[in-house]
Amino acid sequence: LALETLQAALGRAGPEAMINLERARNLASLDQPLMALGALEVADHLGLRAFSSLEEAEEFTPLRKERRFQSVHSNVRNRIYPCEGITAPNSFDFWLGSWEVRLADGTLVGRSEVRKQEGGCSVTEDWSGTGGSEGSSINYYMPSRDQWRQIWVGSGGTLIDIVGGPDEGGMRLEGTIEYVRQDQVLAFRGTWELLDDGRVRQHFEEFNLVAQGWNTWFEGYYRLILDDEVE
Repeated sequence: LALETLQAALGRAGPEAMINLERARNLASLDQPLMALGALEVADHLGLRAFSSLEEAEEFTPLRKERRFQSVHSNVRNRIYPCEGITAPNSFDFWLGSWEVRLADGTLVGRSEVRKQEGGCSVTEDWSGTGGSEGSSINYYMPSRDQWRQIWVGSGGTLIDIVGGPDEGGMRLEGTIEYVRQDQVLAFRGTWELLDDGRVRQHFEEFNLVAQGWNTWFEGYYRLILDDEVE
């Protein structure tokens, strides 16, 4: 009866991809794996996007090791999370993790959580300084420009907007910093460098209009926090 109802819905031009997904579930529950796989392939061809249903449906458990099912699964996942299918959004992966951040002299200045989010399309940082400062950034790759962009907002009223890309195993971005209180915008640039010992050196520079040169704005060394160091 369920299959007949779904077939009638197809005849009324219903949402065909989802209807074929439901047909596949019913056919799988009736122990008709080949027909179920065929219905899944039709749903995939029609642009199926119901990735959670595909993953969670118990009826598909016997089919999950089948090459045809895995192909449909891969296609739907790539449709939902397209950034996973290209390599450029992985350029900032060396910065992912839970970090403590110190100055060159070893002074602890804060902690940072850097995560991949939005289906791998962005890298976000949540910063907590030892002096009470807070800030966050979103970093994302723009295929149309073949560039990365970072937008940072800090609790002290600093707004950073910089773009660029990978540079000698790290990342280099350039743009501007804006100070809310001073109503001032200056040229700004930053580099991230993966060091041999596993730390990441982050170096920000601001252009000094008076001296007509670049001054270090911040230089921090990110060290991964090990599991036994978590409070």
